[in-house]
Amino acid sequence: MLQENKLTAPVFISLANEQDMGVEELIKAFESSAPKSLNWQYQHYPNENHFSTALPALYDGLQFLAPNYAVDGSEMVTLGDYQQVLAHFKVQQKQWAGFQLANGFNKKKNHSKAFKLLNSVKAKGESFPGWHKQMSIYYTGIEKPALAKKHQEIALKLAKQYQF
Repeated sequence: MLQENKLTAPVFISLANEQDMGVEELIKAFESSAPKSLNWQYQHYPNENHFSTALPALYDGLQFLAPNYAVDGSEMVTLGDYQQVLAHFKVQQKQWAGFQLANGFNKKKNHSKAFKLLNSVKAKGESFPGWHKQMSIYYTGIEKPALAKKHQEIALKLAKQYQF
């Protein structure tokens, strides 16, 4: 993906005090092959272990992927009326990979929201295994096994192609 310039979404990679996980090789590949336009970051947590790294890595990852997503109430007031506030969050929403957030809706069996979210990022999501995986879970949830199987097969094919 790196060499073919197909990776365009921001990438956050983290590692705790694990050894021999292959992350060093991955980072070297990003350093040598990632296009200058690719927004990516690697964060090492040497004082954390596999279990304790989740919270700091999630926080840092969200800060990196969407640094201006949150808005304090006092800042929101300065945006003006409700239409400007909604417009602000619509712009912010473009920073998020909706297919990843759909996982929560699928787990809570809120399939209509999962589908709406997945459909809203379809143009970008179709090239990612995670999008197809969530579509497969969605179709399983609404009892459409043929479509679920189709998306699962595409997810596996893309994962293999991207060497995930």
